[in-house]
Amino acid sequence: MTRRSLQDYLRAFVKAVRMTASGQTPQTLKNEQAASPLLTWCRESVRQVDAIKAAAAAEQVDLLALTVRVDKRDLSLLTILETVRFHAAEEFPHLVRQGGQYATLAIQASNLNDRFAVLKASECVEISAQLAGKIGALGEHLAQPPRPGG
Repeated sequence: MTRRSLQDYLRAFVKAVRMTASGQTPQTLKNEQAASPLLTWCRESVRQVDAIKAAAAAEQVDLLALTVRVDKRDLSLLTILETVRFHAAEEFPHLVRQGGQYATLAIQASNLNDRFAVLKASECVEISAQLAGKIGALGEHLAQPPRPGG
């Protein structure tokens, strides 16, 4: 560990102790508390994607081999599902923690793209009706994110 990084850790530790002693809450925690419904929605999105992937595995469906046309690009169903999962598990919570004036707009824009791709995935003719139904349910879930601020 370099001397500089040790100083950074010590400075952060001192700031944390001061904030704790004065009863302050870090801004990132305040942002997470304010966006609790959104984070719950994100966790449900991840759960649904994982359930779709498990159902596909049980049906022995190769999601990587199945492609649909989205915005003039051929995307595999696996890529679509992994994109939705990444946004819900990593990107959206990161944007919530960081806050900022464009965080909500970025989440809404990414979610709109995800919804469109999931809609196209649900229309894939090579999958079973049961799997298409699960993908359609994910699309319905993505269409109903919590409103900003509650």
